[in-house]
Amino acid sequence: MIFKHGVKINGVKPEIVWGSMVVDTVLQKYGLSGIEVVITSVKDGKHKKHSKHKIGHAIDVRIWAKVLWKDICDDLKDNLTDEFDVILESDHIHIEFDPE
Repeated sequence: MIFKHGVKINGVKPEIVWGSMVVDTVLQKYGLSGIEVVITSVKDGKHKKHSKHKIGHAIDVRIWAKVLWKDICDDLKDNLTDEFDVILESDHIHIEFDPE
């Protein structure tokens, strides 16, 4: 897993750091590593008004390989705590720490 050039991580919360480690572990099970998986946004980018990105509680992950994204999302939900939301978007997976 790599970061897209320009991604801002200053102020990211420990919970999302742990979550990204779980994401990396799950993706390795699918044989995905290196440039096939890119964190495209942490505390940067354009997001909705109340986005968890703004407080360092979210990441966006793009997978270039041709894989079953829904299966990966289901696996991520099984491996992260219930405090995380995993959302399959049109071109990436959004993972956020949302304990409420």
